[in-house]
Amino acid sequence: MWPAQPLLLPDWVLGTTIALILAGQLLTAIILDNYGLMGFAIHALNIQRVAGVLLILGGVVLVKLF
Repeated sequence: MWPAQPLLLPDWVLGTTIALILAGQLLTAIILDNYGLMGFAIHALNIQRVAGVLLILGGVVLVKLF
């Protein structure tokens, strides 16, 4: 823990921010893979990939609520 963190941010803000960044990266990877953008190999959208992003977003919601 950084010495100035309690003065600047509540504890849940940092975790929420990191989780949202990870969800954004996963969502971007899904889109790039699905359409083969930027030279990536095409991988079809499947339920496991969507579930991964939804679970992370669900975790963010739970952190914000409790």
